[in-house]
Amino acid sequence: MCGVFGWVLAGSRRQNHDALVSVTDLMAHRGPDGSGYWLGNSANMLHQIGLSHRRLSIIDIQGGAQPMWSSDRSIVLVFNGEIYNYIELRKELIDLGHIFRTSSDTEVVIEAYRAWGPGAISRFRGMFAFLLWDRNKQCLLLARDHFGKKPLFIAEMPNAWLFSSEIESLLQFPGIDRSLDHDAFHDYLLNRYVPGPSTLFRAVKKLSPGCYGIWQDGRLSITRYFVPPFATTTPDVMDFNDAVQMFRETLEESVAFGCAATHPLAPFCRVAWIRQQ
Repeated sequence: MCGVFGWVLAGSRRQNHDALVSVTDLMAHRGPDGSGYWLGNSANMLHQIGLSHRRLSIIDIQGGAQPMWSSDRSIVLVFNGEIYNYIELRKELIDLGHIFRTSSDTEVVIEAYRAWGPGAISRFRGMFAFLLWDRNKQCLLLARDHFGKKPLFIAEMPNAWLFSSEIESLLQFPGIDRSLDHDAFHDYLLNRYVPGPSTLFRAVKKLSPGCYGIWQDGRLSITRYFVPPFATTTPDVMDFNDAVQMFRETLEESVAFGCAATHPLAPFCRVAWIRQQ
């Protein structure tokens, strides 16, 4: 578990480095192993961009510090989660000519975006939430995994767009509206949870699962990239042996991805597992 935070600010909303550290470190419990902060500006100097990260080290403990930059310094990323198929994607990207400096799945996210743009998100198998600033396109990309295992909250104010893994960090930003969303509170009492994209606070929304957003030129647009498949009354597989084979392949893939995500000797572990089959 890690924590990400970001903002795009204009005019009097601009903050200093200490403010970015302060709101991010409210999530220190999410990432006790390290922290990183970056402040910059849009090319026209109208907007201040801030990205920060609290890290729980799992993959590439020595080389995975964030915010992480692309080799040409055109892209910077803060990332929470794990990309289970990052080894496969890394190999595909190397075949396309991409060069890697680390063994982290974070760098795979950067290079995948460089290769395929926002379309890379649908290729990721895993749990994730991230913020990525593209200096060339002057846009901020934010994304959440297919089923929303990793949280990402959004707060919009005049001249301010805020993004965070936790609501508390957003509520500490100067001038934010902390008023209760009474409709959301009603939903909570009725359902024992608040349906997205609402939260208990009027000013704070959830980025829905299977969605990404792009902030550019003062506007934030949200796009759905994944819709969960729904079961039908007609089976997709009619033959019993085909169904068994499909289940076996899915199970083997799941175990291999789980090994890759957690084991320090992931590539060797995966090869050994496949050979045993």
